[in-house]
Amino acid sequence: MEVGIVGGGRLGLPIAKAALASGAKVSVLTRESKPGPGWPRGAQYLDQDAVVQFPSFDLVVLALPAQELRRATLGAKVPAFTPIASAIADLPLRELAEHFPRHLLARFMCTAAIVEEGGVIFHDSDSDPRVLEGLLQCLPQRCSQPVPSDHFDRYTRILVAAPLICAAVSQIQTHTLGGDLSPRENQLLIRMLSEAEMMIRSNGGNPDRALQSALTPGGITDREVARIFKTG
Repeated sequence: MEVGIVGGGRLGLPIAKAALASGAKVSVLTRESKPGPGWPRGAQYLDQDAVVQFPSFDLVVLALPAQELRRATLGAKVPAFTPIASAIADLPLRELAEHFPRHLLARFMCTAAIVEEGGVIFHDSDSDPRVLEGLLQCLPQRCSQPVPSDHFDRYTRILVAAPLICAAVSQIQTHTLGGDLSPRENQLLIRMLSEAEMMIRSNGGNPDRALQSALTPGGITDREVARIFKTG
């Protein structure tokens, strides 16, 4: 299977790694023909502006910003009827079809951990199933949750929670604990992410209720939570 990944965005790198791990031949087309830090050596790198006509890929994955796609003329470069899977968060299928009127289209979103077995992936329920079949051949999950088109943006915003949680942990490391954590202290802090998940689950999926269950008025947790809400 030959896969072309257009753009070096947040999802382009993990999708490229997953596709290579599945045995696919991967080409990455960006505005720079040289790979950035962390990009796998097993892929071929091409300058998307210099390419007049895309090769005949079995699947093209779009992982570039919507504004960049709107400025580009990729629709004329990709052979007709090529399966295209778009990971452009704010570009609905109807607008994607305006750029690629003679292609098979799907819209999906996934976490950056998609290269791992525990990654999350979902797709627009109006996506072409033939495109999804090709996409899932490149990913460890092999399955994707369908989401109605009018709920796709809400699901995408939920995925932002993972980076926000990372930011919160970084704030705790720096401001609450002073930043100089030993490896054992850091490992304990990371384990608290699983603890937080269990607290929320045991409180019916309600994080506010989980938070209140952990607070003792005037206690250390109460004081730290009040400080975080005050300073952000």
